[in-house]
Amino acid sequence: MAGKKDKRKRIKEPTTKSRKGSTRIPEPEVLVSTINENPTISFLHLCEKNCQLQDLGKQDLKQLSKFLKRISCMTWSQIRNSDGIKMKKIPTYSLAYSLPASVSEEEEIFEMRVSDGHRLWGFQNRATFYVIWFDPTHSVCPA
Repeated sequence: MAGKKDKRKRIKEPTTKSRKGSTRIPEPEVLVSTINENPTISFLHLCEKNCQLQDLGKQDLKQLSKFLKRISCMTWSQIRNSDGIKMKKIPTYSLAYSLPASVSEEEEIFEMRVSDGHRLWGFQNRATFYVIWFDPTHSVCPA
């Protein structure tokens, strides 16, 4: 039996090459829900014209700090269902200011209540909330 070849069929390894040598279209990325994740806060898309951090007073900064600590311990599900935060989507046509150039018009813009009068504005992409405006006077979307 020495010298005989193993005639069992072997399973071929998957390849990304098709028969003609071109690569196949990659599988689509699986979207994973972030509803049970804690948020990450990003300041990448802050507006440089309106409602900037340096415009906040000492009390507003204190409230913002407390708010950011609070939501960092919550999941997105808890944030969205919180009566205190009242995160809600606002149509862009209702905004008093234009979105920064770095933010697509396609983004859904949300406000979150920091305190009775103070709002934090931005958009969510997966588990990250990108802050656009700090709004202690309701100037982004006047009633």
